[in-house]
Amino acid sequence: MIELKNVSLVKERSTILQNLTLSIRPSRFISIIGRNGAGKSSLLSVLSGEELNYAGEVKVFGQDLRHIPIGDLAKFRAILPQQHIAGFSFSVEEVIELGAFPHSKSEDIVAEKTSEIIKLLSLEKLRSRNIQSLSGGERQKVHFARTLLQVFLSDHPSPFLLLDEPANNLDLSCQQEIFELLKELCNAEKLTVIAIVHDINLAARYSDDFIFLKAGQLLECSPAEQCLKADILENALGHPVDVIYHPCSTCPLIVPKSKLINV
Repeated sequence: MIELKNVSLVKERSTILQNLTLSIRPSRFISIIGRNGAGKSSLLSVLSGEELNYAGEVKVFGQDLRHIPIGDLAKFRAILPQQHIAGFSFSVEEVIELGAFPHSKSEDIVAEKTSEIIKLLSLEKLRSRNIQSLSGGERQKVHFARTLLQVFLSDHPSPFLLLDEPANNLDLSCQQEIFELLKELCNAEKLTVIAIVHDINLAARYSDDFIFLKAGQLLECSPAEQCLKADILENALGHPVDVIYHPCSTCPLIVPKSKLINV
């Protein structure tokens, strides 16, 4: 679905991404993992079509990304950035409905899908609230709902979501709710999710594949069962870890090692 070949990105004489070659399969949950400054957000910007000043080649469904008009791209991919600026006094419902902007859908269809997503994310009580009156976690959830509407309205057979730290500001319950929903959508709706995730255990529980970056270079791009190993994780995260069996799940549990005794 998405193929990168020898992709590099240089900004202000600094190499941000270096010769990335990888393939992303459709209907998968892919987590991008790496330390701060590893190039994760820059990779997401390239994949979104926002950053075009890269060397190399990016193909989306066989088309050169640079040749896809931004309006056409918005019809099958949605982006959740790390930061959100709520500059207008829109209601929660109005913010979510912004996800319909790239599509030529009737008001009835938009209203129906918006209501479906509001119910799906348990946002009924916030529906009429001013977006500026919400907490950071509530805003994150509303903007996530907006990106969902954008892909729910897509006529493309395999739309995809690009999420930059979707668990930002969310409590434990909301994190689980959103990641479980994303996993279900990948399985049932043929949606592809590509997310930057800092909580390695959250990623380990729900991701199908991983992209590990270090200083702009690709360390690994493979299914979870192949790459969630201590040596790969330590190299990518810059910290020693133990990988053990989760007592209540089939996914591994990654435990950071500590220099402190009995901690």
